[in-house]
Amino acid sequence: MMPARYCRRCGKELPPNASPRMAYCSDTCRKMASKRRRRDERAAAIHSQYKGIQTPRPKPLGDEEAGLLIAELESCALGLQAAAEAASPKAAPVLMRVAAGVLAVLESEGLHG
Repeated sequence: MMPARYCRRCGKELPPNASPRMAYCSDTCRKMASKRRRRDERAAAIHSQYKGIQTPRPKPLGDEEAGLLIAELESCALGLQAAAEAASPKAAPVLMRVAAGVLAVLESEGLHG
């Protein structure tokens, strides 16, 4: 008696009378496995193109630059609050929550108000 064999994709047991060449339980599993192999091959080809490319590290921000970014963030949050007044009933609460969240974080860090 031969040991049980299983589908390479889903793990389902293959029929006992399956051909020795049979690797998948169905055409669906065979096709899905083929799609996955092609996708993995494309991903590997893309990855190999970019292998070894160094991305530049951003330079550290100074206190002045960080302060400018924080001021800009606060300005954006206040702009969101103003935009919420003219926004649709569906968008207004979202804009207000985002603005309130940003302002709350800035305030908790002592950077607002």
